[in-house]
Amino acid sequence: MVGIQQLPQPTHQQQIQQQFVQQQQQQQQQQQQQQQMDQMDPISKVRLMLPQLKESLNRLYSESSTMLNSNFQDGFELVKPVDPSASNRIEKSLEKFHSVCDAMEVNLKLSMEVLVHYTESRRYVARNVADMTAGSTQAADALTYQQYASVVKSQAEYAKEIKDLINACAKKVNKHLSVTHE
Repeated sequence: MVGIQQLPQPTHQQQIQQQFVQQQQQQQQQQQQQQQMDQMDPISKVRLMLPQLKESLNRLYSESSTMLNSNFQDGFELVKPVDPSASNRIEKSLEKFHSVCDAMEVNLKLSMEVLVHYTESRRYVARNVADMTAGSTQAADALTYQQYASVVKSQAEYAKEIKDLINACAKKVNKHLSVTHE
């Protein structure tokens, strides 16, 4: 054993610094993943959340089973105090599971809304805008850009008219409410 050198063990402070650096790197990776997810469509986001959902559900099951197992071993004493750390772990696992479920629900609702907007836009402007680049094949029912611009302009005018009508109704309601409260 002569000649074998032992590597110096890192000090406690060095270990803490290494952990801090690792945590920062993990946070940066999570932020990058979050930025990438923000640019994705809602269905892709849901697909990426499935492993998180499975992991959080597994963690919840394992925490719950650990607590149930300890209760079985202790004989179900009714006056036995609940271990606060175990209870906190279960609560955190449950919160994580629900947060992932909520995020998935939001993305699924968003995808449904996108689909509704798409179908509505296809219903009211059912034709594509003609591509004027060389060599492109055109559908017979494609709109020219001028026709499309006219459709968009008329839709914008209708939206402005509806807004003006709603504002006028709101003013009448406010006026009516102020008269009745006097």
